[in-house]
Amino acid sequence: SDHEGAFHSAAALSSLASLHRRDRATAKLWLDLAEAHHTFVRAPEGQADGGLARLHSARAYFAQDFGEFDTAIAEFRQAIAAYVLVQGEYSDMASYLWLSIAHIAMGQGDYRTAQEAVEEAGRIREAVFGVLHPESIEVEMYRAAILNELSPQEVDQAYARTLEHATATSGAESPLATSVTFDWGRSLKERKGCEAARERFEAVITTITRATREPGELRPVWYDEAYLLTAGCRLEAGDREGARTLAQRVLDESPPIEEGEDAEVSPQIERARELLAACDAEPDPSTDETPPSP
Repeated sequence: SDHEGAFHSAAALSSLASLHRRDRATAKLWLDLAEAHHTFVRAPEGQADGGLARLHSARAYFAQDFGEFDTAIAEFRQAIAAYVLVQGEYSDMASYLWLSIAHIAMGQGDYRTAQEAVEEAGRIREAVFGVLHPESIEVEMYRAAILNELSPQEVDQAYARTLEHATATSGAESPLATSVTFDWGRSLKERKGCEAARERFEAVITTITRATREPGELRPVWYDEAYLLTAGCRLEAGDREGARTLAQRVLDESPPIEEGEDAEVSPQIERARELLAACDAEPDPSTDETPPSP
């Protein structure tokens, strides 16, 4: 193909490598083709090259999905450098890739590297969008999650500030503010237990229960977890019926379970079943206590 056609093929193949990366063989094929095309259309070293930036990104996501984390971080850093050449110092794509590095580092327990990456993302987004913007508030949520590990005494103040910004930006019952509230509740439960977290969890349940979603609209990734954590806290407080209602809702809203010995049951369904069993269990007459939540 001519130069322009080859360039667009390389860009398209780099993108497809990301879309198909769950299938290692298919993803590797797309990456190999993208790299082959790029050898014909690449810009001179040191010059802006959007195809190279996308290619490094695709390599990084490929490595990340198959557990090659050091390789992924190295490729993300090269992609960031390439995007800065293309888009400038405040590259929006670079900010997303910095957060990808932070995500990997947090998963490995390397919170200092995660913190450095988050601050780079924040520097870009706050310069481009300002503090009161969903893109910047996403960075604040990462900051709070990292403080949960590095400086627990500062976490609640960080979440309070983030929630204030999310509410000012999108409204008190917006998906953004609700996500912040849920993250704060989860942090409280980890650090202080259900009693400290329940107010946050109940606020989330109140909001998402009465929210209406358009057909086909995706639920938040933490949707089932919010119901299950709140159900566990209700059960711990002795509210069996309240816990049962939330656990049953997770089962009712889950996709039908396939029949057969090899059918997989999601962790959410397993947890919901455990909670329902705990709700039905008889209290220990010697203690008169509700069975502990799973």
